[in-house]
Amino acid sequence: FPLRSMFHWLAMNSSSTLIHAGAVGVGGVGALLLGPSGSGKSTTSTACLCAGLDFSGDDFVKVSLGTTPTIHGLYMAAKLDAQSTSWLPAFQGRAAGRFNQRIGKNVFLGDAMPDVALAHQLSLGALFVLDRTNMPETRIEPASAGAAFRSMAANTIALLPGDQAKLLSRLSRLATVAPAYKLCLGTELEGVVETIKHTLGALRP
Repeated sequence: FPLRSMFHWLAMNSSSTLIHAGAVGVGGVGALLLGPSGSGKSTTSTACLCAGLDFSGDDFVKVSLGTTPTIHGLYMAAKLDAQSTSWLPAFQGRAAGRFNQRIGKNVFLGDAMPDVALAHQLSLGALFVLDRTNMPETRIEPASAGAAFRSMAANTIALLPGDQAKLLSRLSRLATVAPAYKLCLGTELEGVVETIKHTLGALRP
């Protein structure tokens, strides 16, 4: 996350916030993928990228909280461990440099990937709280704003410096500006992508 502190400072001096989340979209309508490290944000967002959905980031983006809440891509990169990389053949052999020992993942730069839909801006349409299951099928069900807030707050607070009360206030507001869903991730990636695609497609104007 190069320059993360600078991006955070600029966001907090406007009506925006950085958030530890992935972001994907359909037709310009985006969703934040929420959950702690290891919840499946990177695998889910990059599976969507491979399937042709819009992609704004896999674990850190900015959200402006104006009249029309908007997701802004910052790094346009994906980070995948060896197992997730093996599930996504399009990423094999395309890592940017050596395996990153610190984070235990390969780093892939979005602009180096052919035929992908990088989205520097998406209108915020939904909040997806990720929940990994051992079942093959993916399910989606309504979630509360409180569940969305809890899912986004802990890691975001831990990774960003400064006025935590102000940041928590921004995240609390963010949790109320779009409908929240619990996305119960199945083991079949195709089903994960189709569930996200169908849900976001229904939110398009």
